[in-house]
Amino acid sequence: MKTTKKKYTKTKPLKTELIKWMDAAESNGWYNKDKSHEPCICHSVGFVVWEDDHIAVIATTSAFDYWYSTALRIPKGCIIKRTHLKAAVDFKWK
Repeated sequence: MKTTKKKYTKTKPLKTELIKWMDAAESNGWYNKDKSHEPCICHSVGFVVWEDDHIAVIATTSAFDYWYSTALRIPKGCIIKRTHLKAAVDFKWK
């Protein structure tokens, strides 16, 4: 059986970014007013696969023709800083 390779193209490469963002954190148990409730600061790295005015979606894995997995949806109101990773190669299927 002969297999043929498919060529997939994208209109633009996927950017690779480091996103610093504040997450919600839960606490179990009883606390008094003196208990410090620090925000949970997260750092996530991935391909920016989609975004609009309210949310950015990054994925850890990208495959052919805009397929991706392990997507993380981060509300833009929670984003503290975004850094384009120039050391990483922007990804484009050919």
